[in-house]
Amino acid sequence: MSKHSSHNQIVAFIFETGLLNRFKRSGFDFLGTGNQNISSHSYRTAIISYILAERLNADSSRVVLLSLFHDIPETRTGDINYFQKHYTEKKEMKAVEDIAENIKELSLLPDLILEFNNGSSIEAEIVRDADILELIFTLKEELDSGNKQAEIWIKNSLKRLKLIDSIKIAETALSVKSYDWWMDILDIQR
Repeated sequence: MSKHSSHNQIVAFIFETGLLNRFKRSGFDFLGTGNQNISSHSYRTAIISYILAERLNADSSRVVLLSLFHDIPETRTGDINYFQKHYTEKKEMKAVEDIAENIKELSLLPDLILEFNNGSSIEAEIVRDADILELIFTLKEELDSGNKQAEIWIKNSLKRLKLIDSIKIAETALSVKSYDWWMDILDIQR
């Protein structure tokens, strides 16, 4: 028996991950504005995670790996928001186990998802905070575009941050406009 998956299995999984480009983050329907897909969220979460890992002397490779895969189950479960969680049962670990069963190269996926969900390492704590930080950055962009409801979501998201560095980054992000960075580069007066 081969220790590798077939090319067909790998191709099928890569196509499956493409769903994350099309699946929207469902919470934005309740916010009333915003349109983010799961891939975009995961990408910026990975960048934030890497920066936090470097600042906190954590294993940045592990952090990026956790970030990259933390939303993979959503190819099969979809993005279930906080409201929907009250009415549905998300079978995330079944999705993860089914994926890992078909793709031998992803045999560590169940352990990664459990580590992330349980926050059982500093790397998982970093990714969990980065996941929230990414939402805060996205909400700040919505707030700066005129959606006042985003402020309520930001306040609730801030309460979920655990790491001091994450809190400071969030506070700094909230003290500026989301577009200041490029206006400063071009020296545009505001």
